[in-house]
This record gives sequence, structure tokens and C-alpha cells, in this order.
Amino acid sequence: MSVRAILSLVVLVILIGSHESTPISDALKKVEDLFVKILGPSNNLLSFARFTDKYGKKYQNKEEIKHRFSVFQDNVDLIGSTNKKGLSFKLGVNKFADLTIQEFLRNTFDCSRFGILKGSHNLTEKTTTPSAKDWREAGIVSPVKDQGQCEAGWAISSVGAVEAAYRKKYRIGAPLSEQQLLDCSTNNNGCDGGAAANAFQYNVERKLNYRSFYPYVGTQGKCRYEPSLVGKLIRSYGVGVSVSIFYEDFD
Repeated sequence: MSVRAILSLVVLVILIGSHESTPISDALKKVEDLFVKILGPSNNLLSFARFTDKYGKKYQNKEEIKHRFSVFQDNVDLIGSTNKKGLSFKLGVNKFADLTIQEFLRNTFDCSRFGILKGSHNLTEKTTTPSAKDWREAGIVSPVKDQGQCEAGWAISSVGAVEAAYRKKYRIGAPLSEQQLLDCSTNNNGCDGGAAANAFQYNVERKLNYRSFYPYVGTQGKCRYEPSLVGKLIRSYGVGVSVSIFYEDFD
């Protein structure tokens, strides 16, 4: 099976929702009161308190609280304006809402710590392709997965590409293990980042276990590869392209 092209689309979505109608717990009220003392009465203060409570945010001092609240407000403004554009999607708040884009990229997508395996790659013949194709409509693309605090995008995207190629050819799903790549692909750096090309090469050399046997936990651990419970093996692979798109790109 040949995987000819892979598009890993990573979208950082930060959108504030309306939480004001939800009752406030005593613990949350204490957080809000603390923020009022530090920040003064401000728009989005209760939303920020709910955000920090939900995602367990811990800030070191008053200066960091002020900085993170400022970033949170900037993101709320950008998100609000984006959501008014009538685009084909709606965004929702997530755990990255107190980070700048630069911080998010530095913490999550630093690809400088690993190398790409060398090898020869042959380009296939030129073919005619449609101007647009939504593989979701064909039921080919796997659902979006949350990598958590682990820099596992390289593993998730490569497994998604193999799953999509198999589903396209055989019309059945084959959920494979991203966690196996984190634990066993030694040419990558686990939760410190990796390359889809290295993940594909690993899959060329040995099969991936099914996800039901080797589920994703979001931390790197001991390799538990089980040869008797393997999924699908690829024989070759094509060019992998990683693209990061943020809400500013839709302006």
C-alpha cells in the first residue's frame, strides 16, 4: 500500500463560550475574588476564572496572572471577530487559551530535536487531480484526536494517513496505535516531537498494533509491541506535509 501524500493540518482553536449563566461554586468564587483583587473589575474575568479552574491552571505570581489574563482577553477578541465572519466552522475554548501563538508553537511543535531518516524516494507519474476534495465527506479521514500535553502530532498524523489510505482502498477501518510509535519508534523523540517520515519508515519495517490493544495515553513509556496483534503494514510512502493554520490565516 502506498501513501502518496499526507496533509497534517494543525489548527489552534481558542474561542470563549458563554459561561455566565452557570452557578458558581465556592472554590470558583474564591478564584474570582482573588482575580478581582489583582486585576480589578474586568470583562471576561469570570470566564477567565472558569477557564483556570477547568484546566487546572496554576500561575506563579501576580505578574503571571496579569500576563495570562491579557493573553486570554486578546484571544477572546480575535476569536469573537473570527466567529462573526460566517465561516464554515465554529471554535470552542480549550486549554491553550492563555498562550500566545508563539508560545503554543514553541511548546508543541518544535521540530528541531530530531532528524529525518535518509533514503531514496521516487516520484510517481503526474496525474490529474480535482481542484478540491473533502475526504471527510467520503468517510475516509479519521476523527480529530487530542494529543494532550504530548508532542505526538507526528505519530497521530502518520497513523491517520495510513488509516485513511487503508480505508480508501478496502472501505473498512483499521484503527492503529499512535502510542506504539511514541514508545517504540526510536528515530523519533516520543513526546518531545518527531517526524511523520520516520513514523512511516517504522511502519514499513514492522506493523502497528491495533489501537484497542495499544491505546493512546499521551506519555512516552516502555515499548509494548506485540507481533501477534498487528494491524496493517505499508510498503512505501510519499511526501509528508505538515501545515499549521491559525485563525489569523482566515483574514
